[in-house]
Amino acid sequence: MEAVRTRGSSLPLKPLLQALNICRATFYRRAVAEGDPAAAKSSIADDGRLEPVADLVPAAPSADIERAPPPDPLAPSRCRVPGRALSPQERQQVWDQLYGDEYADSTPTAVFASLLEHGKYLCSLRTMYRLLALHKANAPRTRCTKHTKYSAPELLATEPNTLWSWDITRLKAATTWNYFHLYVIIDVFSRYVVGYMIAESESKAVHR
Repeated sequence: MEAVRTRGSSLPLKPLLQALNICRATFYRRAVAEGDPAAAKSSIADDGRLEPVADLVPAAPSADIERAPPPDPLAPSRCRVPGRALSPQERQQVWDQLYGDEYADSTPTAVFASLLEHGKYLCSLRTMYRLLALHKANAPRTRCTKHTKYSAPELLATEPNTLWSWDITRLKAATTWNYFHLYVIIDVFSRYVVGYMIAESESKAVHR
């Protein structure tokens, strides 16, 4: 930038800025920001050289001029209501459909499609979601599935020989990938082994 300012009066500005890969708008913007009157009050002539022009730097505002007060954020909005906005009566009709007995558990998409099938059009689907969001009621409206809690069966042994349990354990054989199956019957109360058996494989006949 300094090289352009020092040699801008003797060399064309446009090819100089192109050679240095500097945008002319950037050059003038920085000149105005840094308060360079020679660059800020100049333009490019037909031959590409700098020429003085009218003052491009805006004058500082006078202290005597009254400034407008900042807008009050709590003041009511002056925006006009769009002509296609729903009236309070029309909004109430939409609410009656969304929270009626027929569509109380339906999504707005299902309500919109069902009303169209019956030949009714109250508002767009997006408007239904917007009306629900006004009152923070756009949460999932469908009923969540409630799983019944079943208690786990419990068997209580109060004395020996009233409740038995069984288990199967694999025992390694002499060769690789060969196993024997040890069937054990245990008394739950005393933890004694009531009976056992070793089989070559599991089968339904052995289980019986």
